[in-house]
Amino acid sequence: MYLPADLSRFNKVPPNQFQNVLSNSILPIQSTDPNCLFKLQEEQFSFDHLDGTFVPDIAIRISRTPLNSSDPSTYASLSKFVEQNLRKYHTTLGNINQNQLTNPLSRPPEQTGVQPDGKAEILPIGYGINPLIADSFKNVHLTPGCFADIINFDRSSSNNHEKRPFNPSTARLWGKQKPLKTETAVASDDLKSPKSNLSRSTSNFISKVSTADNYNRKYYNASSLLVGCHGRIINLISLEDDPKEIDVEIPLLKVVFSSSIITAFSCFHYTTTSGESNLDILVAFASGDIFWLSFPKLKYSRWNKNAKLKNKPVLSLQWSQCGNFAVVGFADGEVMVFHREFEDAEIYEETKSASQKTRHMTVMKALNSPQTGSNPVSHYKFSYKAITKLKYHPTFPNIWTIASDDGFVRLFDFFSESITDIVPSYYGGILDIDITRDGRYMICGGEDDFASIYEFSILGGANAHGLLKLVARLEGAKSWIRGLCVDYFKTTPGVLYRIGTVGDDETIRFYEFQPRNLPKARRLKNDKIKLSINQKQKSNLTLNSGSNTSMKHLLTSESIKKSWLQNSRSHTQTESVSSLTSSTQLQQLSLYEIINQDQAEGSRKGEQQPSTSKASHVLFKDLKTILHVPSESTVIHEVSRWRNCPILFPIGEKNVQLGRLSGLQFQQEYVWAFISTGDLIRWRRPPGAGTKV
Repeated sequence: MYLPADLSRFNKVPPNQFQNVLSNSILPIQSTDPNCLFKLQEEQFSFDHLDGTFVPDIAIRISRTPLNSSDPSTYASLSKFVEQNLRKYHTTLGNINQNQLTNPLSRPPEQTGVQPDGKAEILPIGYGINPLIADSFKNVHLTPGCFADIINFDRSSSNNHEKRPFNPSTARLWGKQKPLKTETAVASDDLKSPKSNLSRSTSNFISKVSTADNYNRKYYNASSLLVGCHGRIINLISLEDDPKEIDVEIPLLKVVFSSSIITAFSCFHYTTTSGESNLDILVAFASGDIFWLSFPKLKYSRWNKNAKLKNKPVLSLQWSQCGNFAVVGFADGEVMVFHREFEDAEIYEETKSASQKTRHMTVMKALNSPQTGSNPVSHYKFSYKAITKLKYHPTFPNIWTIASDDGFVRLFDFFSESITDIVPSYYGGILDIDITRDGRYMICGGEDDFASIYEFSILGGANAHGLLKLVARLEGAKSWIRGLCVDYFKTTPGVLYRIGTVGDDETIRFYEFQPRNLPKARRLKNDKIKLSINQKQKSNLTLNSGSNTSMKHLLTSESIKKSWLQNSRSHTQTESVSSLTSSTQLQQLSLYEIINQDQAEGSRKGEQQPSTSKASHVLFKDLKTILHVPSESTVIHEVSRWRNCPILFPIGEKNVQLGRLSGLQFQQEYVWAFISTGDLIRWRRPPGAGTKV
């Protein structure tokens, strides 16, 4: 039997000089190792919970690509198991003769610091690098590691989207999204696929593509898929209950890129009218490129190719609810909207003369501007810091939450192209946001070491104090929170929400949020929501708007308060929803088609009535916005005092001690934790704990 050479072994380095190799690189690996499937010792990685004992089932290591000259040079994620192999065997593969499914691995000992004998001291990897060398990746604290997502396929269900059930009253806002039909022919209104063939690609951007045998059959038979990105590589792995049936060394698909590391990705699962299950993924890179790949068809497209539109790293992106649009956030606080049917504009320049500046944002290209059939279809600037997370409201998908490293969450209405609310964090930047599927609550966490829960007032009518209200904080984290997730298998909407958080303290925490049974908070007499903000946060909000009006005058303006109160009295929730569902014809149109229709109608009316002023033109004349909020009535919330808000503590937690955690995901039978070093751990739920409440 032929055994391939161990390319990860440093053969030319004497053992006594191997320490120099470890000291001169933050990632001393020579090649991309095959992915690894292994088990962990139950005694070390099991933990108790209200539901019972969670036992580690399997772990998957997504291998990282070697360090490239364009990669971040300050931090690189390296598995503690790989580091142990390097120090012990001088290779990243370790003892390849050991079966890691029958011989579970124990937690590696602490690799650095003074050893138990008290005489020897081991220095960390990369300690010999000059710390004053500039890093090309400016947002060092946002340097990505390994991140993953799990897509569950319900082959017996006809839902249009696995995570977003069909809602006929609101699904038309951003595109044509219809229930599954029985026809075998593909309808003309199905989402279009990318054009370039991945397997035959000659692009220098793609270094290597490999697929498993019988790819199509394995893809369509898979009950769940794992998408894992680490460095410059994408892996698509079919998951099974039996670990022996999971093939990670030869995944279904592996794509290696040559230019830049992956910084974010977003998956969109939908079913066509012909019954075909489709899975589209958007992949963002530090170079600014955006890679759109269709997994079943193995075709791709690229946006912002070679940073032609914008030469900044992409740190967040998200498909729209209908899948027709992609919203992309950059490292300099700008957001672009891309249409899946358009290519990049040949010439795109950010003209300051065409920009529309307001107090809290700048519209560089509006949705109602003349469209040329090219991307981007719209362009905004919200901050000077990075956009870290984008999320749309599941009930009203024109409302998006935009999280930034400047410490603010902005609620943005794409219909009116205005910010409705600006919510500050307690301290530091916001790193992750999640919105419950019922649209009632938003959960955000970041550098302030706890998670905050906000209640949407959209469902209860307009509110003079904004659309968000802080209702609880989740305490317990000892460092930054990187990931948030709601366990919908243990959640009863409106009654109880099971929430999980992970972060840099290497710990998973579980909380139970019961809106009707919150602990009482000690409130001060003068504790009221004010339209104000402290002096320290003013510079981040003005965004060089060009206005000399003081922030104090803006926030205490009686006209803003009166406009909110008038809108809250004159427009109720029933009127808002009915205005969205009254016209069947408008429901069948995507957002882009509605814009073009409004432009055509406006031009015809302009010919008939040349005296009509442009100021009276409204983007959606026949389709009012949900909130009916004028653009100048942005509500800026005040930071709530710590003791003025109910505090919730964990009902269970587990310190994994394998590196900072980047994500968390719940399945019916399992709980997954994603470690930025590449190790993905799956715990089996206690018997009966996965059934939905």
